[in-house]
Amino acid sequence: MNYYDVTGADDALTLGREYEVSAILQRLRKKTPENVSVLGPRFVGKSAVLRAVCAHISEDPAWIASVRIDLRHNTPASDELFRLRIANSVAHALRAKGQADLVDEPVRFAFLDPLADLLEDADQRILIILDGMDSVLGKPGLTRELWDNLLALARRKAIRFVTGSRARLRDLCASEASATSDFWNVFHPNPHFLGAFREDAWPRLLSPLSGARPLVPEVVTAIRAQTGGIPYLTVALLHQLAERDCATKEVDVEMAADAVLESDVPGALWNDCDEELRGHFARVAAEPQTATSLPADVLRDLTQRGLVHGTRCRMPMADAVAAR
Repeated sequence: MNYYDVTGADDALTLGREYEVSAILQRLRKKTPENVSVLGPRFVGKSAVLRAVCAHISEDPAWIASVRIDLRHNTPASDELFRLRIANSVAHALRAKGQADLVDEPVRFAFLDPLADLLEDADQRILIILDGMDSVLGKPGLTRELWDNLLALARRKAIRFVTGSRARLRDLCASEASATSDFWNVFHPNPHFLGAFREDAWPRLLSPLSGARPLVPEVVTAIRAQTGGIPYLTVALLHQLAERDCATKEVDVEMAADAVLESDVPGALWNDCDEELRGHFARVAAEPQTATSLPADVLRDLTQRGLVHGTRCRMPMADAVAAR
């Protein structure tokens, strides 16, 4: 089994994300749980982290159920469709936990308010994870009324929200009216950012590859140098090494990196950057000292994507990615 196969493996990008999952769970398990916004560019593994959070909470006796709604698929185009999507998802989660008696039939959004009353009396909660908020916040068919409906739920002691998006929620709103909803204010002002892998993530990240024999330091250094800890790039490289069942020398890493560069991975990372960001990245790849003169928001974006660390690109592949 190749643990780095991301084509259908829910947990591939959860490897090395134990800290992030734990940090989000801590915020949800406070005496007064937070509503948490998880931010990060494409391909950093937001959905995998949110799936893991959902799974952990579903096993927590303090929470009667948890539900993750992937808004990138069957994206609701109206307020009513969005409300019905949430209501049906919660109802499904409750039935799966043997709590069908808490579901009013036929399922309507309105059943969530009396549900919150019952849960508060029992000192229990339900978690609603809205993944892929970028997909809906740009929809002109969604109005402030919807977000105010969710605000009323978020103010209930028994209901908490976690969202996943590439940017701050208010900034993604298609209309000025939606942006003025106080729903965005219920989220903690400090979002949880996902970017390049943390320093302490590497042992867990490499464990399926190393097996019973630890990787030699030179190979570990080469893997880190080639990828810079950029999640999509790192997992693609580790996938290549696992497929070849050979990671004993630096040359093995170099050959695997060549294979990654011939794949769609560099192009996907490159295409996710707008034209301006590509230009800045290409200049830093060619002349590292130019990073010090970048606008603060550009440097922050490149850093959060894992493309730049300090004043330098994080990987030898940078020139090849920029060439795309």
